[in-house]
Amino acid sequence: MKTWSNWIVRTRERLTRAKRGSVLMLTLLMVVGLTYIIATLLSSTVTEMKMNQRAQLSLEAKNAVESATEYVISVVRQKFDNNPNISGNFFLNNPITIPTTISGFLWNGTDVSPSNVSIKISLVPTPALVFVDPANPANAFDPDRGKNVTASDVYIYAQATAANGWGTQTAYGTQALEVRDTPLFTNAIFYNMDLEFHPGPNMTITGPVHCNGNIWAVGQNGLTFTSTITTSGNFNVGMLMWPTNWGGTSESAQTGKVVYIPNSAGGYTTPYIGGNLAQNVSSSYYDSRQTSYSNTTYTNWREMSANLWGGNLQSSANGVPNEQVTGYNSLVYQVNGSVGGQDLNYAYSIIQPAQTTNITNTTAFYSNGTAMANGSANPWNLQAGELDKFERNASIIVKVLAYGTANITQSVVVPTASVSSASMTANIDPLINSTVTSFQSTGCLTTSANQTISGTVQLSNGVVQSISGNWTNPYLTSNSHAVLLVTQNQQSSSAGTPALNSGSLMELPASNASLGNSTLGNTTGNTTRYVGFAVVEFQTVQTAVNTTSNTLQPVYNGSTTVTDSYGDVTYPGDVKIVPIQVSATELANSNLLWFQPGIGNMNTTTSGVGNTNGYTGNTSDIWNGLYDGRRGTTISTLNLDVKQLKNYVDNNVSGEATNATNLFNGSGSLAFNPANSYNGVVYVEFPEEPGNATRMNSVAGTGNTTYPGDYVLDSVGGNTALSNGNTSLQNTSTNTTGIPVGLVLYDAMSTSNSSVTGVPNPNYATTTEGTVGRVSGFTVGTNNALYTIGNFNADGNMNTPKSDTSGNTTYNSSMSDNATNIDPVVCLAADSVTSLSGSWNSRSGSEGTASPTEVNAAVLAGIVPSEKVSSTGESGGVQNFPRFLENWSGVVFRYRGSMVCMYESELANQPWGGTYYSPPSREWGFYNQFAKGFYPPGTPNARSYYRVNFSYLSKSVYTTDITGL
Repeated sequence: MKTWSNWIVRTRERLTRAKRGSVLMLTLLMVVGLTYIIATLLSSTVTEMKMNQRAQLSLEAKNAVESATEYVISVVRQKFDNNPNISGNFFLNNPITIPTTISGFLWNGTDVSPSNVSIKISLVPTPALVFVDPANPANAFDPDRGKNVTASDVYIYAQATAANGWGTQTAYGTQALEVRDTPLFTNAIFYNMDLEFHPGPNMTITGPVHCNGNIWAVGQNGLTFTSTITTSGNFNVGMLMWPTNWGGTSESAQTGKVVYIPNSAGGYTTPYIGGNLAQNVSSSYYDSRQTSYSNTTYTNWREMSANLWGGNLQSSANGVPNEQVTGYNSLVYQVNGSVGGQDLNYAYSIIQPAQTTNITNTTAFYSNGTAMANGSANPWNLQAGELDKFERNASIIVKVLAYGTANITQSVVVPTASVSSASMTANIDPLINSTVTSFQSTGCLTTSANQTISGTVQLSNGVVQSISGNWTNPYLTSNSHAVLLVTQNQQSSSAGTPALNSGSLMELPASNASLGNSTLGNTTGNTTRYVGFAVVEFQTVQTAVNTTSNTLQPVYNGSTTVTDSYGDVTYPGDVKIVPIQVSATELANSNLLWFQPGIGNMNTTTSGVGNTNGYTGNTSDIWNGLYDGRRGTTISTLNLDVKQLKNYVDNNVSGEATNATNLFNGSGSLAFNPANSYNGVVYVEFPEEPGNATRMNSVAGTGNTTYPGDYVLDSVGGNTALSNGNTSLQNTSTNTTGIPVGLVLYDAMSTSNSSVTGVPNPNYATTTEGTVGRVSGFTVGTNNALYTIGNFNADGNMNTPKSDTSGNTTYNSSMSDNATNIDPVVCLAADSVTSLSGSWNSRSGSEGTASPTEVNAAVLAGIVPSEKVSSTGESGGVQNFPRFLENWSGVVFRYRGSMVCMYESELANQPWGGTYYSPPSREWGFYNQFAKGFYPPGTPNARSYYRVNFSYLSKSVYTTDITGL
């Protein structure tokens, strides 16, 4: 029994030990398994952490690439703003680096070290002409769709490395900045300020419309846009001057008046809720004032405008940029916050004289009689803005040193048998004798036999001088290049006898005016005449041949070179404007007359003064001044006969070379050869007022805003006889005492024979528009008011053209009159531009009846903005941008061109409205030559920037792309 018991005990113990070993083994196995699992988990965690860290590093590197390119783009934009002509390897020679202050801000707290970020900038390609095709879906929301622009893509390359204890990640990327220049005349209408449409008759706007401000659109009988509308501000239905609550008469004036805007389907969609009738602006409109979209399927204005008009109407909500001419800001309204307060008229400087190296012995005068150095400093536009000035780009400059009127009393002895009519061929003669040099050095008024003159002459600076026999002109004593121009006696076609009409300076007493030459008796009489005169110097921008490009380029004054904070040259220096010699004899030749002063009456009345017969458009009579009903004053004028200018500079004219040699008869440094130097741009410079401190210093605006001054220097004579007596309109405290003056262009009607009529359009270097060579066309700029008379660069035939290329048999207001002899592209740039018909009565104090007139030219000018005079004043809208002074009721004014409002008028600054004119029947069109990409010489460009084609690159592609940079 004991043995058995022992066996049982031993067996139990053995089983117990075996069980304990199994548990231990199992425990060991579990511990090993758990350890493996934990190790695996830890390993996975570490791997994931590494991956996350690497991803984080990669993201930081990529973000660094993006931020680096964005910063460099901002600097590149700044450089293009300071220097519009950057090209080639500019950025290779002037590399951009990221300052430590910027890099520290951008990558503070990240694993990116500024030393591990590098940038490269590509070559700047020559800008290429690009048509932004509206049919391409990619261009659906491009603000320039349908336009010809020039563009170049500058590529910025960046490499950035992020590194920490977990590893290193490097990213590579590129971003292109498209630098786009859009010629201002690629728009049918371009406003550098608020733009208003409120025509009375039904009106159609052809061609693109752009505004660097807000657009206000309404039409009393309908307003239709046929192309794109873009604004960097807001698009609003209604009139700017209506009350903000849109109630009362303003509301009723809008009801039922429809605005049509093209949609993407080829039709039109109105900016109203519901149908096209019984609309009102307070509750039934779609525009930028929209606040509720509960009745639509849209949630915001951008989405709605994109769907309703498919990109044809875009505003700031769509990202439309300001399109600025480089160096010129938009108009800043009423910086002091008061109605009629000071505006900052920055862009006005584009028509002001260029800054130049002083010309020896050339002096102009301010209205207070003090001498003005030629090219007075204007630091606001010293750099980029200076490069687009019309005078800086002109090949012929007519610098007016003095102008005015002479009140002359003539004692006339009528010819008898003993006193021949031949002795009376000229009672006031601009030539002392046949020797031009003698005339230029003395500058005298002379009389012929049996005549005496007396009276006074008033200069442009307000000084009154007596006239007795010979008048020594102080402006000519030190400058042998200036020419005295005097309105002279016109001769009839028979025997050299003075013409017997009121247009002649020399005439018989009124009692004998009807007598024929054979019955003239011994009658003596006194006749008082008003004589217009001007002292001018003809100049040009000095050029020299660039041996690399074999082209003429301006000669710069190196001492006026400007560099920016990076040390880059942003301004090549002032141009040198030098005199050219002209023949006073040729200027006085009535057969080739092309530039003469007009008679201006300084009295407030107009009765009995000057020529009351009007201007017929094709005679040799000198056109004598004018009365401007809007300005409320008589205007002395300088008159440019465009046809005769063509005879001197257009090699398509038979005998032009001889004519040019006769007129530009200087030698050496005073020589001028149109075949080498004429570029199509003519500028007429009038004397300027002294600078006004309130416009040149910083200007405190409302709140805490401070603006730089606009540095506008007004031409003399601009603030005389304001129609409403409000001298604050001009935004200057200067008391102007000068004589109101204007530049008149006439005799510019075209026909099928372009070699005889029309504007100058030589082909010295090119025979085909758009090819390499000189730009075709004709540009006239001035720092004063400009007037055209009669048909201008058009044939005046209201039956041409009859059809377009699509077979449209109705008049096409966009096409040239002659399809085989296309009217050249023309630009008129001035303080204001007024169109006068061929029936203009130059001396009438009230509006005369206009005749049908046709004008084909781009117009760059100013307006008087709404609210300038009072809280209810209106600019007149774009329909009154071309100014009129006649009764045009029922008369057609046909206009082809491009209307650009760049600034506020400084001289012709009387507000729109009144009884000085009646509106014409408007037939307006955007000239299709502009639409095709042909623009007048000197056309300014509006610059804008677009970021395109950002992408990350592989190392190999990046390395290949930056090779050589």
